[in-house]
Amino acid sequence: MARSNGLVLGLAAVVGFSLTLPMVRLAVPYFGVAFVSIGRTAVAGCIALLILALLRDRFPREHTLSLVLASAGAMIAYPVFTALGLRHAPAIHAVVIVGFMPALTALFAVVRGGERPAPSFWLACAAGVAAVTGFAIFKGAGHLQGADVFFALAALACSYAYAEGAVTAKILGGWRVVAWGQVLLLPLTLPMFAWMLHHDGLPHVTSPMAWLAFSDLVFISALFGFFLWYMGLARGGTARVGQLQLLQLPLSCVWCMLFLGERLDFATGLAAGAVVASALTTMLSRQAVTRPLSCVPLASTT
Repeated sequence: MARSNGLVLGLAAVVGFSLTLPMVRLAVPYFGVAFVSIGRTAVAGCIALLILALLRDRFPREHTLSLVLASAGAMIAYPVFTALGLRHAPAIHAVVIVGFMPALTALFAVVRGGERPAPSFWLACAAGVAAVTGFAIFKGAGHLQGADVFFALAALACSYAYAEGAVTAKILGGWRVVAWGQVLLLPLTLPMFAWMLHHDGLPHVTSPMAWLAFSDLVFISALFGFFLWYMGLARGGTARVGQLQLLQLPLSCVWCMLFLGERLDFATGLAAGAVVASALTTMLSRQAVTRPLSCVPLASTT
């Protein structure tokens, strides 16, 4: 029963995370890059601070550096870089490139933990990189676009953050890593957000869909989606529930078509399938050598 509940919780989190890039694409034209990327983290940090205060949770001072590294990559770099890239590229394009994050997270975990995975692990990683690079070059008429650089930086920063945070999550528990990570960023994000509101005022956005998109980014992508994900991992098992994140890329493609009217052409579908296959092979190759897993896999979100 616990495993079934874990799968349900993990699936709910993945569905929520799969909406992130489409919601960013919806929100940025209305609110701007700074408001969407910094604002969502600042508001989520205030909510996290309230939760921690109500629970009277003690700050884990000895893990400050790891929390800062994890939160900076996942909650600052990833939102900023994806928002910058989505100004000039369709969300479905970003979904394919960022969809390589599960494999990148495993790669960073292997390097950080000094593991020695099977050769198939490295072959799968190389195949995924080749698929993503080839897709980006094909879509850019023979060269990489500026948006591709932003998406690649976002994927690298967030994947490293996930690998770093996963180590600390084994000690503190996943939701505490997320909550304290958001709080540690408040001295940076809250003054910046307050200055934006003071200088420009609250955006005069009348589109309900834009506000729903921003709310989703705050409550699901930046905070409660992670809580569901960690609960699912704890109840259903890391290896079993962790593989659900492979559903995120195809789900995101569906949302891009439904909410944004974007088209899934043959090249995009082929690249998406190659990325999912690469990520699956990478995860299975690593699990075959490292049981139990030395690192908690995280969803490619926020």
